[in-house]
Amino acid sequence: MRSQTARFLSDPNSSLLKVTSDDGPKQDALAGLAGHLRTADLYWATEDMTALAMHSGAQLAAARWSTADRPSPAGMIWWEGGIGNIDSNGVAIPVEACVWGPYRGELMVWCLMSRKRLAHEMERNGAPPVLAGEEVPPLLPIAGDTLPVSDTVSFAGLDATSPTILAALAAAWLLLQQPQLVDRREEHPSSSERRSIRRAGLPDNGVRIVGISVASTCRRTGMQRASRAAATGTGGLCRGTGAIRRTGRKGPCADKPGSRPT
Repeated sequence: MRSQTARFLSDPNSSLLKVTSDDGPKQDALAGLAGHLRTADLYWATEDMTALAMHSGAQLAAARWSTADRPSPAGMIWWEGGIGNIDSNGVAIPVEACVWGPYRGELMVWCLMSRKRLAHEMERNGAPPVLAGEEVPPLLPIAGDTLPVSDTVSFAGLDATSPTILAALAAAWLLLQQPQLVDRREEHPSSSERRSIRRAGLPDNGVRIVGISVASTCRRTGMQRASRAAATGTGGLCRGTGAIRRTGRKGPCADKPGSRPT
């Protein structure tokens, strides 16, 4: 899925790059996304972990985005059940994944939607499907934002496509540093899948599955504890306000795959 998307974003004849052919900054940002997809560590947030990240993120006032504050310099997280919506001219577009990585001295965070979800939404709304493989990648970039890596960034008044999704992502990074609250395990590709991944020039270190730890007294207690942890600022997040720097590049607007991203 990610390899196909990366190839699509690198093909000047793809429909997405043709549409943005007169927008050099946007094409540059999409090229950055393609590079991040090729090098990203992969994370799968279970439905309860996704809900916890959203709940905890809603309590964050600010976050830091440096390499030291991320679980990986470049990564992709799939949110089981989705992580909310981005408004585009009054239309709510569901977000299913986030991809992050360094970009021109800052951090670029992209929100993505699966082609499968796009087909579902189009069918639900009675729109004619335009989903040929050569026209729509498996993961469709919805919007991208850049964030400074040297400052603490306040979510209040943040000029970003979706501050709530960015806050959930920041909360998830913090929660990954809480082993007493969050379970982490790796799911590795089969031998044949590994060979295919290597042929595509991608890392084959598997997918990190993250969810609420069963060692917690109960899920409700785990969520309460994690929310309190997220509110303290431990691990790169803080309640205090800091300097706000404008997030800039917003990606093109519009694609849960049947299997975890590889």
